[in-house]
Amino acid sequence: FSYIPFGFGPRMCIGQPFALQEATLVLSTIMREFVPELVPGYKVWPVLKITIRPQNGLPMRLRLRANAEFAKPDTGRERERLTS
Repeated sequence: FSYIPFGFGPRMCIGQPFALQEATLVLSTIMREFVPELVPGYKVWPVLKITIRPQNGLPMRLRLRANAEFAKPDTGRERERLTS
């Protein structure tokens, strides 16, 4: 292994479960607001290693969803619901 960010074995970082949960929440929030799209004209060349992966990465653009929550103006209703 050349990159083990949380270590391994008995001296493994105790923050790993929290960091993985946080990363999952951030990714799900991004995916709720945006649609990932492959950059137009980019040719994907698959490479077979242990799994199939793109040879030169996978450049993506994030397009805002039509129903994205943060794009809507704040009406104050959410604040009222949370404080009631």
